Amino acid sequence: MTNAFSGDLNGKQAIYTMYADDSDLTALTDGASNDSSPLWSPDSKKIAFISDRDGHPEIYLMNPDGSEQTRVTNNQLQKWWLHWSPDGQQIAFMDNPSGQVSIYVINADGSGLVQIASQIEGAQFRTWSPDSQWLVFTQGTPNGGDIYIVRRDGSDLKNLTNNPSMIRVICFSPDSHMLLYSSATLAGKIDDQLYTMKIDGSALTRMTNPPGRNLGNFWSPDGKHISFASTRDGTWQLYQMNADGSNQINLTHNLANNEPAGYSPDGKQIAFISDQDGYRELYLMSSDGSNQKKITSLKEMISTVWWSPDGHYFAISSNLDKNYDPNNWKTWVVNIDNSFQKDMTKYTGGRYILVWRP
Repeated sequence: MTNAFSGDLNGKQAIYTMYADDSDLTALTDGASNDSSPLWSPDSKKIAFISDRDGHPEIYLMNPDGSEQTRVTNNQLQKWWLHWSPDGQQIAFMDNPSGQVSIYVINADGSGLVQIASQIEGAQFRTWSPDSQWLVFTQGTPNGGDIYIVRRDGSDLKNLTNNPSMIRVICFSPDSHMLLYSSATLAGKIDDQLYTMKIDGSALTRMTNPPGRNLGNFWSPDGKHISFASTRDGTWQLYQMNADGSNQINLTHNLANNEPAGYSPDGKQIAFISDQDGYRELYLMSSDGSNQKKITSLKEMISTVWWSPDGHYFAISSNLDKNYDPNNWKTWVVNIDNSFQKDMTKYTGGRYILVWRP
């Protein structure tokens, strides 16, 4: 597996690629400018990135070997949180000039720039629908927020919830027909429950009920199951339920706090983070909760985990300090049988995660 990342090995941010086993490090940009935020296109034929080589941050594309570097945007908008559409035709990004967030979509050839959301307070761009037809985002403020959906051409912008609350996690079902999210009341703020609804806002269904918080939700790749974490048994334990909310099963039975890190690409396994040994380490189990095993022994606080597309590796962001000191972030690559564990921090500086090639 190949990954891309930005690192300051030569004093300025440049884009690199490297195999998961730490071999074949290749510089794709020359370090004369600040180049960051690399993102593979879904077909892996292009890498999008942000560069200030022309005096202002712009979006560029290049081939995986660094050739044919082409500017996509040419405007004074800020660019952050790049996100390819799943069909590879468009790139979404955010602009935040004055605390009010706008969201834009542009074709990969640089044409057709569209503002799909304008000056939304506290807006957070979340994700594309798997069929590339919709984008969903949240409005988050101290007084709560809502879920919005909009077509890729900027039409049919709609507030789906119209009931300010603390929206935390939101994702599409694999078939693009449903949304899954967690929400807490403004009064409670820590009474999160899981909900599903159709993308038109209908068929709102509460999937979980008090007591206990419910967070960290993931759809299985086939759309039949949802994994999540719940405190209904006192500590954060992992559960799985059917897509309609039925048959909620406890997958972990320990005294620790456990957090789901997603299904494997084939849906047969679930990665999770657990502090049962004192640190937040990575664990793996079969999707029915059996065959649980510890993957890492970093003795660090793992924060985020990304499966590789082939399901053989994990990219990991962790912190040496239990209080998450901002100067102590690290980056790792490990494989699923725990036979390979590589510290990549010297390349990424611990601040930038590796981005897997599709």
